[in-house]
Amino acid sequence: MGFRRDLVASAGRYVTALALASIAVPAAAQPGNPYDTERPEFAELAELEDRAVGLMSRPQKDAEARTEIILAWRALQDAASTMLVDGGVPHPLTHAAGISVASQLYTLGENAEARAELETAIEGLRPYRAYYPATWAEGLALLGVLMTQDGDADAAWEFVRVGYEQYLALGPDEITPDSLNGPAMAKSNLEFALAEIASRTGRAAESLVYQKASLDTREDALGPDDPDTIASYYSYAGSLRRAGRMDEAEKMARTAVERAVAHIEPSHPTYARSLEMLGIVLSRSGRPVEATDYLIRALELKRVHEGPDNLIFAYGIHNLGTILLQRENYAAAAPLFVEAEALFREKQGEGSPYAVGSLAYAAQIDFVEGRPEEAVGRFEALEARLGEESTDIDLRRRIAPEYVRALIATGAPDRALAVATSFRARLLESDQPDALFLRIANTLIARSRAVNDADATDEAVAQANAILELLSRRGAARMYGSSSAEIRGALDLAMEIAAIAGDADLMLSAMQLLGGSEISAATLRRDARRQEADPRLADAIRALQDANDAVERADGAVLAALLKGRQTEEARAAHAEAMARHEAARSHLAAEFPAWSSTDADRRNPGLDDLRASLAEGEAILAVMPAYAGTYQLLVDRDGALASATAGGRAGILSLARDLRGDAVTGNGVDRTAQALSRAIFTRNVRDRLSDKSSLRIIAGGALASLPFSLLDWPEERGATQQKLVDRFAISNRSGFQAVRRAEPKDRRLARFVGFADPAPFGDATTPQPAEPTRGISSYFDRDGPDTSVLARLPRLEATLAEVRDVARFFAPASSTILVGAEASEEALAQASVREADVILFATHGLVAGEIEGVAEPALVLAAPAGGGGEDGVLTASEVAELDLAAEWVILSACDSAAGMRGGQPAFSGLAQAFRSAGAGALLVTHWQVRDDVAAFVSRETLRNWREHGDKARALREALIALRTDSGLPGADEPSVWGPFALIED
Repeated sequence: MGFRRDLVASAGRYVTALALASIAVPAAAQPGNPYDTERPEFAELAELEDRAVGLMSRPQKDAEARTEIILAWRALQDAASTMLVDGGVPHPLTHAAGISVASQLYTLGENAEARAELETAIEGLRPYRAYYPATWAEGLALLGVLMTQDGDADAAWEFVRVGYEQYLALGPDEITPDSLNGPAMAKSNLEFALAEIASRTGRAAESLVYQKASLDTREDALGPDDPDTIASYYSYAGSLRRAGRMDEAEKMARTAVERAVAHIEPSHPTYARSLEMLGIVLSRSGRPVEATDYLIRALELKRVHEGPDNLIFAYGIHNLGTILLQRENYAAAAPLFVEAEALFREKQGEGSPYAVGSLAYAAQIDFVEGRPEEAVGRFEALEARLGEESTDIDLRRRIAPEYVRALIATGAPDRALAVATSFRARLLESDQPDALFLRIANTLIARSRAVNDADATDEAVAQANAILELLSRRGAARMYGSSSAEIRGALDLAMEIAAIAGDADLMLSAMQLLGGSEISAATLRRDARRQEADPRLADAIRALQDANDAVERADGAVLAALLKGRQTEEARAAHAEAMARHEAARSHLAAEFPAWSSTDADRRNPGLDDLRASLAEGEAILAVMPAYAGTYQLLVDRDGALASATAGGRAGILSLARDLRGDAVTGNGVDRTAQALSRAIFTRNVRDRLSDKSSLRIIAGGALASLPFSLLDWPEERGATQQKLVDRFAISNRSGFQAVRRAEPKDRRLARFVGFADPAPFGDATTPQPAEPTRGISSYFDRDGPDTSVLARLPRLEATLAEVRDVARFFAPASSTILVGAEASEEALAQASVREADVILFATHGLVAGEIEGVAEPALVLAAPAGGGGEDGVLTASEVAELDLAAEWVILSACDSAAGMRGGQPAFSGLAQAFRSAGAGALLVTHWQVRDDVAAFVSRETLRNWREHGDKARALREALIALRTDSGLPGADEPSVWGPFALIED
């Protein structure tokens, strides 16, 4: 992802593990070392050395303490410089102490001073490296990091690599423990530096190897529970995350947290950094709610123990900003990046890559929020800071795509073409060009040309399809674990081109991939459980993922050879070999694990012809997706398809949607907002295609999935009677692009019904609950279930029993089962009556992801567990996905049951998608809190109507119209009352 959040965390690890502990601390006497401070003639130096080492060993590491440490090393340095050896040269501690000074300057953000000090110290110590090999090697490692941060990544790689080889060439007798943690730490720090430089220069495979070597070195030397070893655990987790090995990354990050909690005081920097890395990994695994909590806790620790005016805190606010960016909470993320950029610039200077990275994110937010002029201004400042000669590929990736598109949006296509072309050239300089970014660069070049040359549009379409082909092979689950911002940006670019070209096939493919990345969370959790239960399956899936990674690398090599004008035979042969390996891995999965393979096949999407053929007369599908900078539409009916972009882009549409939802929930008037949003979505071309339709199936992506479309107006000609959309169409929402299923008609008189009502409570809600004691941060990580003290405060739902009984009257007594109180439990879901039911009604509390601690996904609250069985009474989306249901209907008569997996983005990716994965057909859900009497009326009337004619969408429409006009319920015609109900149907 360009300048990545995990690189920021890695830099934090460098401050912790290298600068705070192990840089150049001269120590005990060594036989044969003529400069050893144990010698009587160097007693004065020994005393100064002991004082500096003592200060380094203290736990306090704020700016004041670091300054005191610097003064101590300066005192040793000054004394050593006046103590002449070897016929008139200063004692070598002059230079060894200089490396320690440089490490502290680095932690204070004084990078220019640190680099100058290091260059002098390393050169001065070079003749004495046989006596100070570890100190010298650690100086090389830190200088390599500083060179990389200054944009000299290629030179840094060669410099540190040569130093590492020279260090390894030293024999055991030549390496003396001349630093605080001895020669092993010097080796580990060199390996870590190589890993970070490799990552920044496009050597992903080498980065992973060196990061693992650094971890192994520390673990062997220090043991698994040492803070420096724990720092290596979370650094390696970051490398695994960058390599797309998310399950391993999470395990490694959790190991770091568990060991930090058990063995380190919260004041130690490694403690907070461990929490931070786990948050980063979780965010890239599609769990930003959990991630946000970890990062906030880490930031609190940093503020308390290290203060807000330092690099460590800057890393923390930057990382939190990137999680909020992933959650598309741009308003909260923007000021964090501005604050981080100012801190990085103050501490590291204008050229700091971390300051550049923060500014890049701020520029990105300007672009996606519809401010391209401001974005261009920031990108130009970034380009000036980075410099034309910078070899930092990560930062180029972060800047170029949005910069090019912002230039196009501001009417500067020629400049956009130049930036895109330069970006591609820089990518080709890498020894392993990234296939995805090469295809993005090609697409940006074609898009820039198409502004003034219509003939280039076809090339832009072809390049956009190449991006989608690569992402499709990667799969929705792998995409979800990738950088969501860069994936959304690539898909948005493809959608923009599809809208310009009117290419419905391209638009469909891009929407399917975007929707797939949004709805894969429950599937990912289910897959994780299956793999944990069957290591053979985990190995087979990993083999498939590794094979796909090999295909991507080979794909990049072929493309790079073509672009460089080189022979491609060897690259194509490697690509063919990788494809064969990929197919073999998939075939193995299909043969050995047919259940998983079948599920995987279910995730594949239909083509445009399949969708059209699945529609009945009078039906149409309208997909509306906010992607990255734009909002795009695809209308499909039996006669064809229409691809377009809405006016107002992403920011404008979502602003209207938030206003409409907010006005509806609070009871304010919705007419003006509903009309504005309707005009943006239902353009003249769309209205003309829908003029003869009576049924509308809506696929709403991202945050628009929380929009109650029934509240929108149908734009009529001036003077005509205004209608709500629900008055005009039978509306159903769809969770994805699967072809419409046409089940064989059943005799609805024989339908079987199960209702869950008034589950046994977790406590007496009428009894005041004692205030929960303030917990130490470690107790949070011991929690492996929901916070029962919160569940105990939920009110009883005694009225739901009457609701369920009313519905049950529509079914034969012998075919109805009502589970109430303790019977309304998780264990009951295994009963045959539930598994075989045609209609299941849950009349209970619904939870939004992250609403209570210990529940990081949407859930239904069932009966409090009576003890044993291993259930906790909270039915989460991932648990729902494990069920085996035959229900034609699932009615979630609970608040917020449409909420999604991802905090801040309610969507049908939560319980609804999970129930679909479990085998359910249609679902009746709610977008916000609902009144008990209204929920009972809508559930009862919808099922009554369905029993009469069998059309679910029409049944809900009729129930809502009856609620507004004939129910007699107070306020029933208010949008806040009738608006939240939605039908999800395939």
